Amino acid sequence: MCTPADSSPAIKGCPCPEPAKQTWLKLEESLFTPFGRTKVKFKDLTADQKSEYQKKGPFAEIVPMEFANKDSQATFLDCYQNVIKPQRESAAAQGGNEMTNSENYKKAEKAITEFFDQGGKEFLEQFETSLDCASVCETPLFYVSRPVSDGPPTRDCFEPLIEKLDQPVFCVVTLLTGLICIGAMIMAIPLICGFSGKDDMMGSP
Repeated sequence: MCTPADSSPAIKGCPCPEPAKQTWLKLEESLFTPFGRTKVKFKDLTADQKSEYQKKGPFAEIVPMEFANKDSQATFLDCYQNVIKPQRESAAAQGGNEMTNSENYKKAEKAITEFFDQGGKEFLEQFETSLDCASVCETPLFYVSRPVSDGPPTRDCFEPLIEKLDQPVFCVVTLLTGLICIGAMIMAIPLICGFSGKDDMMGSP
């Protein structure tokens, strides 16, 4: 998410809407570092960083935040539906490429498919909106369903879920959806955080 659209021939990115730019660029660089992201524009990266990104795309160690008026995606779900999924299907039909045949990509692809097949999208939308949180055990860099213009999440959903456990009607639903959200968290590690390739991408998912 918020990746350069055409700076890497390996894979097309999902720039975020230009109006959301100031919301993100006013944040400290230290917020982005644990996720392998940077506020530095692609054109201002070092020669080595540019070269790596052009070869590895969002799997690079340093992935710049990108905002644009054209081909931007308002949410991660938009990015998945409009960019990631079509690329995945096209690459599969053509036998894949170095990027899509990598183990990291295959794991992310499997996690995404299972996540959507199990109905996690609807639960995440409910959690992110009604509980004002994202993921389960760690706070990610992006929401899945809320507009990127809302800025980064400020908390994960663990404590809000525990609070809801005091409400009997919510208990069974919470236990079930918690499991689904854990799957969503796994999916969010490589995708929402930008495929940085780091072992500790969520600042610890």
